[in-house]
Parts: sequence; C-alpha cells; structure tokens
Amino acid sequence: MVRWGMIGARGIGRSVAAALAVSNAGRLDAVASRAGPADDLRDLYPQARIHIGYQALIDDPDIDAVYIATPHPDHARWARAAIGAGKHVLCEKPLCMDARQAAQLIDAARAAGVTLAEAYMYRFHPQTRRLAELVRVGTIGALRLIEADLGFQARYDPAGRLFDPVLGGGGILDVGGYPLSMARLIAGAAHGEPFRDPVTLAGAGHVGASGVDEWAAATLGFAGGIVAQVACGISQSLGNRVRLHGSEGMIEAASPWFAAGEAPGRSEIVVRRRGEDPVVEAIDADLPLYAYELEAMAQAIADGRQELSAMSWADTLGNMRALDAWRAQLAPTVPIGTRHLPAIGRVSRIGLGCMGLSDDAHFAEIADAFFDAGGNVFDTAWIYGDPDGETDRLLGRWLRSRGVRDRSVIVAKGGHDPFNTPDAVRTQLAETLDRLGTDRIDVHLLHRDNLDIPVGEFVDLLDAEQRAGRIGGYGFSNWTLDRTRAAIAYARANGRCPPVAVSQNFSLADMVQPVWDGCVAASTPDWRDWLEATNMPLFAWSAQARGFFTDRAGPDRLDDARLVRAWYSPGNFARKARAADLARRHGVSENAIALAYCLHQRLPLVPIVGPLTLAELRDSLRATAIALSAGELAWLEHGERDDHALA
Repeated sequence: MVRWGMIGARGIGRSVAAALAVSNAGRLDAVASRAGPADDLRDLYPQARIHIGYQALIDDPDIDAVYIATPHPDHARWARAAIGAGKHVLCEKPLCMDARQAAQLIDAARAAGVTLAEAYMYRFHPQTRRLAELVRVGTIGALRLIEADLGFQARYDPAGRLFDPVLGGGGILDVGGYPLSMARLIAGAAHGEPFRDPVTLAGAGHVGASGVDEWAAATLGFAGGIVAQVACGISQSLGNRVRLHGSEGMIEAASPWFAAGEAPGRSEIVVRRRGEDPVVEAIDADLPLYAYELEAMAQAIADGRQELSAMSWADTLGNMRALDAWRAQLAPTVPIGTRHLPAIGRVSRIGLGCMGLSDDAHFAEIADAFFDAGGNVFDTAWIYGDPDGETDRLLGRWLRSRGVRDRSVIVAKGGHDPFNTPDAVRTQLAETLDRLGTDRIDVHLLHRDNLDIPVGEFVDLLDAEQRAGRIGGYGFSNWTLDRTRAAIAYARANGRCPPVAVSQNFSLADMVQPVWDGCVAASTPDWRDWLEATNMPLFAWSAQARGFFTDRAGPDRLDDARLVRAWYSPGNFARKARAADLARRHGVSENAIALAYCLHQRLPLVPIVGPLTLAELRDSLRATAIALSAGELAWLEHGERDDHALA
C-alpha cells in the first residue's frame, strides 16, 4: 500500500486523486498547499493530512511517494527535494524545463535508489499499447508517415501559466510533448523497439506578445525513412488526433490523448487497409484514465524497479531533447555577451549570484545554463551558506566538474560583521580559497566596512594578498563613497595596488531602507557621477530589486516584510507601473525591463542576478536583447514622457 502525498493539488491533481481512490495504487495520505490557508484543500481532500508549504509534505515521514503537478518550472525543485528525502516521485509532464535538468534529476533518483517517472498518462492506457502493437505487427505494412497534434484555444492572459514564460508557458512545453512522444513511440514500434529518437527535426511556430510559442509544428525524420508531422497550440484548436500512414493503409485514433475520457469507458481505433472495409477496434478501459500510470508506478515500487517501461528514463530524456530542439528553433537563448572592464578583462554583461542555490544538482542546472549562454561572472561570499560556506563549496565543485575555472571570473567577498577586521579578512580569504578549491580569486571584495579600522589597514592587507597572487584585484562592497575615495587616495599615496571594482546596490527601484544592515546603494547622483568619471566597474547586487518587479510586489502584497521595508514607496510603484507598460510594448516581463535598465547605463556596470529556476534565468537573459531608447530610459526613471521617443 503506497502512501501518496500530492504537491499541486488543484487542477489535474483532483483528477489524479479521484483515480487513485478507485485504483490499487495506494491511498492519498497528504496534500500540500503552496503557503498560507488551505481551507479549500480540506474540503477537497477530507481524507488527507493538509500540509502548509510543500517542504512540510516532503518532510512527512509517513509518505512513500510524491505526485507533483505544480507549474513546469517548479518540477525539478520539488522532485529533487522529494528524491533527497528518499521518496518515489511521479511528476507531471514535462518532467523538467529541459533535458539537462531531466538528466540531473534522473541521476539523483538513480543514486538515491528511488522510482522516478514522468506522468504522460496516455502512454499507460491500453489504447496506446494497441496502437503500437498494430504498427509492430505490420497491420498497415511499412510505416511511412505519422501525424499527431494536440491544441486548444485558451483565453489570452499574459500573467497566466500558459502565457507567462516565467511559469514555463507555451504550447511546446505544455502539450507539444504529447504528439512528439507519440511519434517517437510509433517510430520505435515500427522497428520493434520501445521508441526511436528523430535524426532530424525542423520546427516552426508563432511566438506571441508575451514571449511564448502559441502554436507550433515540427517535421521529424527517423532512420528508415519514417517521417512525422507534429503540431501543438495553446491559442489554436487542432484535430487532437493521430493518423499513422503505411504502405498498406492507415490507422486513426480520434482521441489518442484522453481515450474515452477520465472515467472508465470505450474508445476506438479505426484501421483502413487498402482495398478493404474499415475495421473499428473497440478499446475497453476498466480503470479511470489516470489510474493506469498510478498502478504502474505502484507496481514498480513494489518490484524495486526505478523506472517504468511505458515511460522509461531514456524515453523521457529523448523526448526532452527533442522538445529542447523544437523550442530552440522558435526562441533560441539570447547570448549574454561580454564587456571589457579595466583591470579585470572580459566579463559577461550579467553576473550570477550563487546565494540561494541549494545543492549540487540545483547549482548545476542554473550555472550550466548561465555558462552556456556566455555568462562567466560568479558572485559568492564567505558568509553565504552559513555556517559552513556551502555556497563557496558548491561553486568550487561545479567549476572543477565542468573544467571551466580558467574561463570564469570569481567575485568573492569577505569581512562581514561581526568578523570584519584585517586579521579576520585574511583568515576568511584562506578559507574561501580552500572551499573553492582554487589558488586565486579574481576579484575579492570587502563585504562591509568597519569604521573603527583606518582604510589604510584594509588596503595594506589586500595589496599584500594581490602581490602574493591569491587575489587578482580587490574592491569594496557597501562602503560609502567617502570611505571608497579615502581608500583609493591611500593606495595612490603609498604605492599600493589600487582597487579594481566596487559592489553596491543599483536598480531601477530606489532602496528605501537597507535590505540588510550596512547596505549602500550606488544609484544616487553622487555615486553615478563618480562611477562615470572614474570608469570604476560596479557589480550591482539586487539589480532587479529582489523581486519588486514581479507579481510578488504590490500595494496589497505585504507578506514579504523585507521587500516591503526596502522597496515599497510611491515612487517605486510608479516606476513599476511604467516598467509594466514598457514590458507590454517589448513583449517581455517587468523584471526583464528592470534589468535592461541597468544594462543601458553609461557605467561599467555588471548587474548580479539571483535566479533560482531556469525560467527566472531565461527571463533575465531576455533583458540582454532589449534595446531601450533614451526616451524610454528617462521615462522609466523619472516619468518624463516623450511619446515620440516611446513610439
């Protein structure tokens, strides 16, 4: 008896729970709400324990398996957490946002000894098995052409799951995997194999105003001359059927994805052989649609098998790779690009903040995608991952495993209250180097200032470390402009190596109150003038104001006290509204507009972003392709409207 927990209990979760209740797959013991009150869940699932927060369900010792039906970008995070807790996972399609994430998740499941499966429910249905069998035995001769599609016309909502790129929106990820996986299944059946991957894929489609593919098609070529044409859409209704053409006839399934519907019932397959009357085969399903995958999962757990034959790990990976290829032809990742900074050299236009990346798999999924897009700046600190400096260790392990240390720029920080003296900084630097597994940090920043220490003592220390080769250059984070100038003057007067960078907050939103004690913003006029005059590189933290330009912030959104204290003001909300207007004009998110604002400054500025999901990273990458006019910049910042400049 498998004890199930459910994450993502609304929508499709309700159908899965209903199927579980009449199956032999176990029982639903617990359901989790994302956060906050869950009275509706108590009404929907009176037989289950209700957990507030997904992690609480993951930590529940009385749960054996977790079913995950959150929006796509959260699949990898919560599946990885469940696997880490030793629980089996059945995760809605797509398993992850891309093949790289999927491979990492499968590796984690393999190492943990748990069962992991992607929930393409149609793959487990007897109708699908019969389709593959008819092709396998040559009912229509040699298979030549596969036609499969799935599309519907949803109401356009740029903030809704289907149309928001941050939530993994778009037809290819949401429903394109169905026809694509069917084509691969049938191409494999024609050769007596579980599936076959295409050798060619040519995709096309329409990317709408919100930045997601609204309808798309692809032509796949398989070994042996088999061709498939697949299509999907969230803004276009399609036939939602499968046709298989062979040398001796055709097979058609009018309802390949949902068969007779969610309840037990009868569906039909029509076989049309050349010169013969059509034959209608009735497929009787004695279980609800979703019960088949649940029972297959429960049986695999009972047998000690880690993957399911109807949707194996290799099958999932092949499908994810094909989805990646299809999506890439519609909206390829925008390269970050690089710029040359004095005394530092070539650095990417955006830096990756490593704080918050939780483990090696999570770190790799974000860092790999960032590096693949051209990113090479990684921001860490001795205090991140306190008390053991896990962030430094994660970065170090990733750099070694990928062999990219020489192509990366490490921006590390030391010296933070209450350990902020030259001796403490020296000790922290040695620990940071050890954690990172490197003999040199490219840019070492003092994380905070200590006004009780003369600037010369800090400069002398950092000069000695630079001359010893343990740091490539040094600078100051959250130092006032006066103290920064004093440190530079001391270095010049005493023949010391000068600082090469500073790191302060800089954002379209003004920091009303410090995010943390001792924080300094460099968006004030005096800082701007000095940075522009000296050409001093600025590594700008919280460049997107820690989520202020997302739906996490609003006059009635008061749950994040730090966000409210640091960024809520009438002026900032006015900027947020203008960013939203420009986002609609450019077909991107407010958050991307806020980052593009930073990238358009006349300063040697490298904004540091802290995405925790691939969707958040992709959203930030889009900022590098946005061209803001001088009029748009002035309007964003000050509300000086010039309709001609904004046209």
